[in-house]
Amino acid sequence: MTFVDPVLSTKFNPTGLEDRIWLGILSITTFFAGIFDLVAGWKGKASGHNDSKSFYFKIKMMCNDLLNDESSINSDNYSNLKKLYEMSDNYCLKIDDGKFLKLKRKHLVKVKVSKVLDDYPGAWVWLIKSKLIVSSSFNLFCKKSK
Repeated sequence: MTFVDPVLSTKFNPTGLEDRIWLGILSITTFFAGIFDLVAGWKGKASGHNDSKSFYFKIKMMCNDLLNDESSINSDNYSNLKKLYEMSDNYCLKIDDGKFLKLKRKHLVKVKVSKVLDDYPGAWVWLIKSKLIVSSSFNLFCKKSK
């Protein structure tokens, strides 16, 4: 910010403030945004989630390989897969219960909307979601439980 040409700083100043004050405000904002990013640790969390995804994908692919070749299903392969899955509890990031339930709801709604769109491709997504919310709530409170 210090090395900005005065002509450029005048062009990019949307306020009526003096150019050096505007540059000072931008500098302070940038500084605090950097501090906030360090404290939040978004890069680390994103990396951890990516590692977790890769780990679970590896387990899923191993399951697919075993299911596709039924002759390879034996107690050794099962125990190796089970150990790997148990390791995921220590290795992978945990998702809070509150976030998990919201994400699960979002996923299930997305699946239902996708199925309806298969039959009615021209339907409005917001209308499908609205109908799903109303019908789910009605079914929750009005139908007898099993």
